[in-house]
Amino acid sequence: MSFFTPLGEGGKLVQKRAPRSYYRSPWPRRILLLTLATIGLSAVTLGMWRLTGFNLDRNGHADSFACPDPQPASELPPVASKVKVNVYNGTPESGLASVVAEEMARRGFQVLGIANDPLASYVPEPFELRAGPKGAKQLEVVAAHAPGGVVVTDRKRKDATVDLVVGDGFTRLADPEKAITALSGPQGPPGIWCPGMVEPSPVPTASPS
Repeated sequence: MSFFTPLGEGGKLVQKRAPRSYYRSPWPRRILLLTLATIGLSAVTLGMWRLTGFNLDRNGHADSFACPDPQPASELPPVASKVKVNVYNGTPESGLASVVAEEMARRGFQVLGIANDPLASYVPEPFELRAGPKGAKQLEVVAAHAPGGVVVTDRKRKDATVDLVVGDGFTRLADPEKAITALSGPQGPPGIWCPGMVEPSPVPTASPS
């Protein structure tokens, strides 16, 4: 080895190289992560936008394709307080008419009479609903609270009174909130504000297990 020979192993120049990872650019990986994060955030934002009704136009309504046509006020059934009903017992078991009549009155109906079925007919179904042509809308209201009922039209009846006959298949009346919802006309998607509706449709919640 001469004086001019570079120092190193065996007189050879040893060039120290940086680790391989030193030469790798971190940008491709960062760009990939940023792209995936952007896609995920966009998907979450779109889901919340569709669910909560943030896709509103300047009139404060949801897109028309998401909403049903509003039902005219003239076609809506009357409220319970405007409906007159007779509650009759169509079974051999005593006391059923009184129990149902008490609950119907609590829901706002005008209960006119409580008795055994004047037709003395046996009703195997949960309910039998009788009304004349003028009581078609009133009967619709009673039917929403009395699921499983059989409708009988009395052409000779001139008023709008409805007879609610409790049958042998009776277990209970419908849930009052569900009955009101069924009578309130078309419902929009959960959480969406639709034209013709007083307030947005409620967002369903999971029932406790």
